[in-house]
Amino acid sequence: MFKVYIVDDELVVRQGLKDIIDWRKAGFEICGEAGDGLTALEEITKISPDLVLVDIRMPKLSGLDLVQRLRNENYAGKIIVLSGYAEFEYAQEAIAYSVDYYLTKPIAQEELENAVEVIYNKLQESEMQSKHKTYYREKAKFKIIEEMIKRKNVNLHIVGSTLRELSLEAEKYQVLILENLDPHNDAHENFCYELKVPTNYEAIEHYSEDGGEILLLKGADIIDKFAEYQKNYASKEDMPFIITVGKVVLDFTDIYSSYEEASMVRYRKFFSK
Repeated sequence: MFKVYIVDDELVVRQGLKDIIDWRKAGFEICGEAGDGLTALEEITKISPDLVLVDIRMPKLSGLDLVQRLRNENYAGKIIVLSGYAEFEYAQEAIAYSVDYYLTKPIAQEELENAVEVIYNKLQESEMQSKHKTYYREKAKFKIIEEMIKRKNVNLHIVGSTLRELSLEAEKYQVLILENLDPHNDAHENFCYELKVPTNYEAIEHYSEDGGEILLLKGADIIDKFAEYQKNYASKEDMPFIITVGKVVLDFTDIYSSYEEASMVRYRKFFSK
């Protein structure tokens, strides 16, 4: 459900805009309203609704001034301007601020419904593209980490901007291998619980492979936190997993050596049993 915010200095008009459309059926919920531009500016900045309906003539801050301020503050939502002015100069100014629709009063129900429907479809498409982008971004991140850790592509060159975009840039890295001792529990979740961090903690990347969970720690904070945990780890009993630890490296392209060290430690532990 997308959010719509209504701005008009007349209470009766705001009520009319709420009633003229079945907003829930149209895919929106009304998240707020204001009778002046300044109040609207403050609330829209906080709420960040997907759609704003705004009248041009209002006290304290006009509708077009409100739109200009919102755009200057990087508000990227959709905007429908409702105006009693049919003159081209007002519409032209609205278009300059990337207004989606400029509707003149009195507003015809069908006209407003059509505008809202088009905006809803655009929002749906944008949301889907964002989900697809996130999905493929995560797949790309996983592939890069796997290739670097397993050194499947020794010629892979990763520029800093790519690392930043994929949230892989850090001042240091460390690879851990977790072996799950309890098949009913998730080793990664247990590890995060032990370190008292959320399972979606951005400083930890992870993926599963046969016999273990590969963790990539990114940054000094999480590496230091793990080092502190390690001091007490040996004395803990009934742990649900075994940790083998790779060395700390300073470059993303060196995470293979951290993984290799953890793998060797794991190998030696296996044959010393």
